[in-house]
Amino acid sequence: MDAGDGEEERRLDLYELLDLTPSGIAEWIMPLVLAANLNKIEWIKPSFSSQISEGNYRYAVGVKCQNLDDSDENAAQNNITTYLDLPVDAKVKVDFNHPYYLDDDSVEPSSELFLKQNLELRVTELRPVFGCDREEKFGRGQGDLWMLDICLDYFACYNPYISDLESRNFLVTRAFLNVMENSKFSTNNTMPTENNQPDTSLEYQTEIILFYKLLEQVLTSNLKKNSERPPESDGILSEIHSAKTLNEISRYFETPEQAKRLIQSLVFEINKDNDSDQLCSMVIEAIPNWSMPHDRCGTATEKINESLGLVEKHIRQHLRDKDEPFLITVARSTDDGFCPPEVVEILQHKVLDILHRLFCDRLLHVRDYGEWEGSVIPK
Repeated sequence: MDAGDGEEERRLDLYELLDLTPSGIAEWIMPLVLAANLNKIEWIKPSFSSQISEGNYRYAVGVKCQNLDDSDENAAQNNITTYLDLPVDAKVKVDFNHPYYLDDDSVEPSSELFLKQNLELRVTELRPVFGCDREEKFGRGQGDLWMLDICLDYFACYNPYISDLESRNFLVTRAFLNVMENSKFSTNNTMPTENNQPDTSLEYQTEIILFYKLLEQVLTSNLKKNSERPPESDGILSEIHSAKTLNEISRYFETPEQAKRLIQSLVFEINKDNDSDQLCSMVIEAIPNWSMPHDRCGTATEKINESLGLVEKHIRQHLRDKDEPFLITVARSTDDGFCPPEVVEILQHKVLDILHRLFCDRLLHVRDYGEWEGSVIPK
């Protein structure tokens, strides 16, 4: 890359830069933590999301410098004291062994992170509370600076991998989800650890990755094999990749018989399709992403209106105890298939209506998507 190309790269809009990173737009909060300007986050999650359980979490956010040997790292510990000292290949990472970050390859040991900052994350859900307006405090008071970020996915969210499968072949989708939901890695089957939180150890995550790889092997090796046999036939799974693979994947289910029956049904449904190769590719792509939030009744008007009402009430409660936020952002993720396109514009207008009611039309409204892509806040 010549100097001109490098200069053009640096001129990219913030969101365009984030589009090029593994975690995408989800990374935008972490740089604020790293800059030591943000050390407490309250994530109000929808009830259909199981990504991070309710509770308080404390972990470090820092920078991982790639391709450093021991001697380089020792020297870097003394020389990297600001952003200006970071090499171009530096990546924002955390030391929290949780699937939310492990899926993005964003976890590193604390000892290998530079410019570390501590973050306190509180995860809660909004629920109707009758006869009580009291709100639990989260270490904030009058005069504290805070910002409000509202994501439209909170009100209606589809997992694009699952919704694409559903539109392509519903029976295959159901068979695929039966496999994943009955595995020992499903949140319905996972046993909590001593502190009542799910197992987030690296060993546990390694097991998940192995399960995903074995399932992919099973599917790719069985395309069009014995496709005319019914799901209850014993012959289909007898030829799955090898007896060794079948034995290995069976240990991730309650019994080997259950594993055989569920995977057999999935293979059979895929092979019935006229384009089983393409459908199998879609299933394989969905395997590591299957547990992302998927709200099957996400476009229901009554459910959306209830969520909007809870959010407005929650913001009003915050405003009783603290100053107005210094910044409000509204995120919409329609191009990637998360927020259902048929409701995104309606949702955006309703959220903006709430904000205007709460803040008396004092908002400077700037859009940064579609025809407004790359726009900036006017001086």
